[in-house]
Amino acid sequence: MLGKNPVRKREPGDGTRLQVTEIFHSLQGEGPYAGRPALFIRLTGCNLRCWWCDTQWNDETDPYLPIEDIARTARDLAPATTALAVITGGEPVRQALHGLLPALHGHGFRAQIETAGTLWQDCLAAPYVDIVVSPKTPRIHPEIHDRARAFKYVTRVGDIGADGLPARATQAAGGKAAVARPRPGAPVYLSPCDEFDEARNRANRRAVAETALAHGYTAGVQLHKVFDLP
Repeated sequence: MLGKNPVRKREPGDGTRLQVTEIFHSLQGEGPYAGRPALFIRLTGCNLRCWWCDTQWNDETDPYLPIEDIARTARDLAPATTALAVITGGEPVRQALHGLLPALHGHGFRAQIETAGTLWQDCLAAPYVDIVVSPKTPRIHPEIHDRARAFKYVTRVGDIGADGLPARATQAAGGKAAVARPRPGAPVYLSPCDEFDEARNRANRRAVAETALAHGYTAGVQLHKVFDLP
């Protein structure tokens, strides 16, 4: 999208249908479950516009699917040994998740929500849900800040503050506005920004390694790209 997507507002909905871009089985590439087989449900639309975003998730013709169809498709696509369902986007919390999460749980999945953290729903507090927040704005919802299992940051050369975390805005290229910081003591994961230029990407990977060594964060790469997976 590279910051060219339309900003889409929150859709309250009744939780019975969700607009879905794709459902697929792969490896989780980042964060606390990196390397773990996972069933991915990518929901359509986002309430933010990050200038470096490289994910396609905003086709307004994507279908609205019944919750039970989504959960059943998830179980059909993933072997029984896959117990993790990753709800991503776009911004998944933009749509009502109170129907999907228990449906997935009923099919044997634990859910991981990948969110920028600006929105909250009470269903995210369920014991079978893990929140992994990747802040993109200076402030995130206090419930997300308090409950997130982990904080994940995309790192690039020239965009690193004194604490080793991003120091520039994501909503306007080059703008000065540090993104929200992690909860004290919470795990922090770093991954290098993919700038579609190998020299820049190599420098970004090096920056992740050096920052993790200096600050005690966990360094990572987008494993699914390394293994040429979706």
